[in-house]
Amino acid sequence: MLPDPMIMISNTRCTGFLINAHPICPLLNTLPKIHKNLTSPPGRPIVASTGSLLSPLAMVLEKILSPLLCHIPSFLRDTSHFLTFIRDLKVEPTDCYLVTLDVNSLYMNKQSERYPSC
Repeated sequence: MLPDPMIMISNTRCTGFLINAHPICPLLNTLPKIHKNLTSPPGRPIVASTGSLLSPLAMVLEKILSPLLCHIPSFLRDTSHFLTFIRDLKVEPTDCYLVTLDVNSLYMNKQSERYPSC
């Protein structure tokens, strides 16, 4: 049985952990997707937020929520888990199709001239 989150937060030691006295500002970086275009690759946004204001809270929530994931029927841990799942799946070929897709643009493209520059 997991402890009540409010009891954890009311604990003095846990409260001290949750208060980050000197947080850092998360940094937005991009990793180039060279498999898309070698000359002008689009970037994959990555936010480095270790040590940020909400980093301690994220760690507590992960500790509370992680054990619950295995109880969600649609949860797939990784590619190996998915392959094991579909290997044991019995499907009539005429009734079902296995379909894959690639997200072309996960984030909407904003017209930067409409927004003030910082």
